[in-house]
Amino acid sequence: MPHPAVHARPAAQSAGATLASRSYPPRVRKLLEGVLGLVAAQLEYRLQIVLEDTEDMLFRHSDEADSRETRADCYTAISELKRGRAELFPRFLAGLESALAKIGDPPPAGARGGIIPLVEELALVDDEQHHEDSVIEGIANRANVRHGLALSLLGQRFAVLAARPPIDADRLPVGPKSLCRILGEALRHLDLSAQHRVAVYRQFDRVVFPRYAELLDAINAYLIREDVLASLQHVPLRSRGAAPRGAGGPPRQRRAMQGPDTHWPGELRHGQAEDDAAADELEQAFARLQWLLARRGAADPAAHGIGRQGDFVIPRTDLDAVLGQLQRQADGVAPMSGTLLKTKLLELLQACVPVGASPVLDDEDADTIDLVCLLFEQIMLAVRADSPAATLLAMLHLPILRLALSDKRVFLQPHHPARQLVNLVAESGATWRLEQDTDQALIEKLRTLVMRVVNEFDGDGRLFVQLLEELEGTLKSMVERARVSERRYVEAARGREKLALARQHANRTIAGTLAGHAVPDYIRTLLTQAWADVLALTALRQGVESDAFRRQVAIARRLVDAATNDAPAHTPLDATESRYLCEEIRQALEQVGYHAEDAGAIAANLTRPDNTGEAGVPAELEARLQARARLGEQVHPQPDDDVTALDGEAAACYERIRQLPFGTWMEFVSHAPDTAPRRCRLSWYSVVTGQALFVNTRGLRVGEHSLAWMAREMAAGRLRVVQAERGPPIDQAWNAVLAKLDSFAGDSAPAGDRSA
Repeated sequence: MPHPAVHARPAAQSAGATLASRSYPPRVRKLLEGVLGLVAAQLEYRLQIVLEDTEDMLFRHSDEADSRETRADCYTAISELKRGRAELFPRFLAGLESALAKIGDPPPAGARGGIIPLVEELALVDDEQHHEDSVIEGIANRANVRHGLALSLLGQRFAVLAARPPIDADRLPVGPKSLCRILGEALRHLDLSAQHRVAVYRQFDRVVFPRYAELLDAINAYLIREDVLASLQHVPLRSRGAAPRGAGGPPRQRRAMQGPDTHWPGELRHGQAEDDAAADELEQAFARLQWLLARRGAADPAAHGIGRQGDFVIPRTDLDAVLGQLQRQADGVAPMSGTLLKTKLLELLQACVPVGASPVLDDEDADTIDLVCLLFEQIMLAVRADSPAATLLAMLHLPILRLALSDKRVFLQPHHPARQLVNLVAESGATWRLEQDTDQALIEKLRTLVMRVVNEFDGDGRLFVQLLEELEGTLKSMVERARVSERRYVEAARGREKLALARQHANRTIAGTLAGHAVPDYIRTLLTQAWADVLALTALRQGVESDAFRRQVAIARRLVDAATNDAPAHTPLDATESRYLCEEIRQALEQVGYHAEDAGAIAANLTRPDNTGEAGVPAELEARLQARARLGEQVHPQPDDDVTALDGEAAACYERIRQLPFGTWMEFVSHAPDTAPRRCRLSWYSVVTGQALFVNTRGLRVGEHSLAWMAREMAAGRLRVVQAERGPPIDQAWNAVLAKLDSFAGDSAPAGDRSA
C-alpha cells in the first residue's frame, strides 16, 4: 500500500483538534475515524465500570476512615464523580480524537532522544503532580511490557498513516500512556484532588488493561483488512544453536489471567498477537504431540495400530470426502472415540483402494484423528449430558476434525475461531446448570450456527470466522443484558447499604442527644423511633452535613432540654415555640410516611409544654407506632457476634471473601449425589450490612447471603471461588489431554523434550 500523503500541522494546534479540522486524505481520515469508533465501542462501558468501582472504593474508604475530614473528602469526590459521569466519556473521546488528529504533527520540541532537559525547561513540580505522573508512568510501563509486540505493529501501521517514522508506544494515540493522559485531561474538568484522580487511574488500570490486548488486536485487524501493512508480521530472532525440531514442552495453553474469575460467560476472547506462531513453530509443536501419541501407542499397541497397518495410503482428499459424508449424517448422539472412528473410516475407505489392497491412514492424519477425539472426550466430561450443548458438540466433532487435518492451529492457538465456537457451546453446557440460568436466545443462535457448520463446512476455515462474526452481536447483546440486570440489583443493594448507614448515624445521633438526660419514657420512645426515621431520611437524601439535618438535630436537642427538669439551662417551650416546632415535626414525619393524623399526634406530644411529666403517649397512638414498619427496617446489619463467633478456618475465609473483587464467580457445591455445582456471580457485598448479592449467568438475582454464612460454607467446602487460571472449557480439556499424554512419556523423553 502506498504511503498516504499527510499534511503536517503546526505543533501549536489547539488541544481540541478534530479529524474534520485536519486536511488528511479521505482514506486516512476514514481509517482514523474507524480506529476512534473501535476504541469507543471497547471503552465506553468499561469507563463507566471504572467510575462505579472508584465510587465503591471511596465509599468503603469513607466508612473505614477515622477523621471527619477524610469522610467528607470521600463523599465530595463521590458526588463529583456522579455529577460528571455523563460528561466524562464524551470528553475522553474528544481527547482521543484530538490525539489521532495530531499523528501527522512533528514531535514536540521537548521530545528529544536525550534524557537531560535544557536549563530553560527545568521547573518545580509539586509532590501531588509528581505522584500522579509516576502512577501513569507505572501503568504505561507495565502495559508496554505485556503488549509490546502488538503496540510495535500498531506503531508501524500508524506511521504509514502519518507518513512518519515508526511511532513508539508512549506517543501512540491508543498507547497506554496516551490513554491515561487523555483520561487525566477529562478528569480535570471535575473538582477532584490529585489523590482521587490517582484512584481513578488505578481502577482504569484494573478494569481496562487486562482486556487491552483485545483492543490492540481489533485495531490491528481493522488496519490489516484495510490493507495497511497487511503483510507485516513479527519474525523472532533465532540463535544458531536453536533446539532441534520437536524439542520443548507440550503446547499447553497459557494462563494469562490469575486470581478469581470475573469473566461473563459468552464473552469472546479475541485473538492475541502472541498466537500467530510461525509455520515451523507449529510443525515443531505438532511433532511433539505425535511423539507423545507414539509413546501412548506403545502402551496400547492394538488400539494405536488401527488405521496404521495396510498397503495403500489413503489420500487426504478421499479421507476428507468420507468424513464429509459422515458429517452430514451426524445424529448428535455422542462423539465417537478415536478407535471407533478409525474403524468406521477404514470400512468406508475400502471402496477407495484397489482390489486386493488394504487402506492405511497417513501417520499425521491418524494422529490428528486421535487428538481431536481425545479433545472432545475431555470436553464432554465437563458438559451435562442432558444439556443442548452435548448434542451440539457431538455435531461439531467431525467438522472440527476435518478442519484440523489441514489447519493444525486448531490445537495450538487458543483464540482460533473454530475453538471459540466450540468453547462457547461447551461453556453453555458447563456453566448453565439450571433452566433459569440458560439464555434461550443464545442456545437457539448456537444451534443455528452449528447446523450451518454441519451443512455448509467443506474444508474452508473461513466459515468459522464468518459464523463467529455473526455470533458476536448476539453475545454482546446477551452480556450487556446481563450487566444491565446486574447493575440494577447492585444499585438497589447500594441503596439499602446507604440507608443502613443513615439509620446507624441517626441512631447514634439520637443516642448522643439523650445521653446523660433523664427524660420521660414516651419522649425517649418518640425520639428513638419516629424522629430517628426523620434523621435517617434526611441523612440519606441530603447528607449529614446539610442544614436540614443540623436543624432536625437541633430540634431533638431542644426537645430533650425542654423535657429535662435538671438541665443546666432548662427552659420550657413557650406557646409560640411549641407551635413552630409542632409544625416542623409534623411535616418531617409526613415525609417519612406517617399518616397526617399520627404525625400530628406525635408532634403534639413532643411539643407539650408539660413534657417534664409522666403523662405518656396515648395507648391508641402507642399501638399504632409499634405496629408501623420503620424506615429501612428490612435492612439488618450483620451482628458483630456473628463474625466474632467464626472459628479459625472460617475467620480466614471471611477475610478472604472481603478481599474478593466484585463480579467474582463462585460455585455452591452440593454433596448430594448427581448434583452439579451451581455457579453464581458475587456481584456486590457490603461490610456495613454484612450481606452479599449473587446473580446467575443472565444477571438475575438468585439470592443474598451474609458474609459470615459464606465464610462458614467456604470453610466446610460447600462454597468455592472459580479461579480464572482454569480457563475456558476447551483449554481445560486440552490441558487434560496433554497431561494424559505426558504420563506416557516416562523417562524416555529425549533431552530437551521434557515439559517445564
